[in-house]
Amino acid sequence: ADRAVRQAMAARLLPLLLQGADAATVQALAEAGTEYPPGALGAQQRAAELAQLMQFAAQVREATQQPPLPAQHVHLALDVAGEPWQLQGSFAELRAEGDGWRHDRWHYDNTRPVDYLQAWLPHLLLNVQQPGTVTRVWSRDGSFVLRPVPGAAATLRTLVDLYRQGLQAPLHFFPRTSWAQATGASRSQVEATWRRGPQRPFAEEADAAHRLVLRGLPDPLDEAFVQVADAVYRPLLAALDDPRVTADAKEPA
Repeated sequence: ADRAVRQAMAARLLPLLLQGADAATVQALAEAGTEYPPGALGAQQRAAELAQLMQFAAQVREATQQPPLPAQHVHLALDVAGEPWQLQGSFAELRAEGDGWRHDRWHYDNTRPVDYLQAWLPHLLLNVQQPGTVTRVWSRDGSFVLRPVPGAAATLRTLVDLYRQGLQAPLHFFPRTSWAQATGASRSQVEATWRRGPQRPFAEEADAAHRLVLRGLPDPLDEAFVQVADAVYRPLLAALDDPRVTADAKEPA
């Protein structure tokens, strides 16, 4: 069973678990599904994944018992390189915590670098609206917290400026490879994350969009790549509490 199989069963059963469906009902629905292959091996894999899914749902339900605040609509005007830009978002699953808000998010999948980014951008915008906001994220293989960010508007301005540059020319930012760079991996580890080969057919270099826009370049992992990786991920790492990310990875290179 691969990631697609796990995701298919989770998409079907997780909403029921979060609503409080009893274990017997969920067990019957899991066995009625066609995601896993028939036979003893499929049954064993399904049972193991269902146990993990139920544990995940129980953690989320326990942590979100407090009723959420009304949805918040956030708007931020920025001046980026002399141009007016506007950011806006609507947020649910906000709860009062201390002098700020707590933004609760969950996604039943193993955490990837893009998951940190998807939590980070709303976290920054919420910290502009309500300083002191924290974000908690639950995933299949653990959880992490983003602490309050002083100067969140300035961090967003930097990211919008990078986005602006990327609208004009290919930006040398690759979520997984840039994460390896920013978290202190060796050059060989960074290149292993990027370069495809017989043992790494799904390395980030293999992405069709990357192959298209970077064609003809001798090495996209250049100095611009290093600078962008640090600009995007270093502020995030400074605010991140995640036992899966070591303290060494958060130290400036």
